[in-house]
Amino acid sequence: MMYNVLLTKQPNNLYTDRVMSLPDVIVSGTDDAEVLARVRAAIAHMHANSRLIQVEAPPLDEMPVDPWLRFAGMWEDDPDWDQFQSEIQAFRETIDRETASV
Repeated sequence: MMYNVLLTKQPNNLYTDRVMSLPDVIVSGTDDAEVLARVRAAIAHMHANSRLIQVEAPPLDEMPVDPWLRFAGMWEDDPDWDQFQSEIQAFRETIDRETASV
């Protein structure tokens, strides 16, 4: 299997390899041959300890249109809701007054 690898020479004469499709695979070394060998070993280790599976997700038409919709009304029975809203309004008015004078 072929992987795109970004080989970067660092200012301190080290080299860093990043496997573009595997963001967890990053290796460093003193020369490009060393880091390429290390990146191959890291990919082989990942392959030896991983497996590719498929997971079924619900179709998009079954998902709510707005992901925040499930939270709508969750505080409707909270006795402190009106006080909470008043405190937010007071805070916003204070911030508006402070920033208007700047």
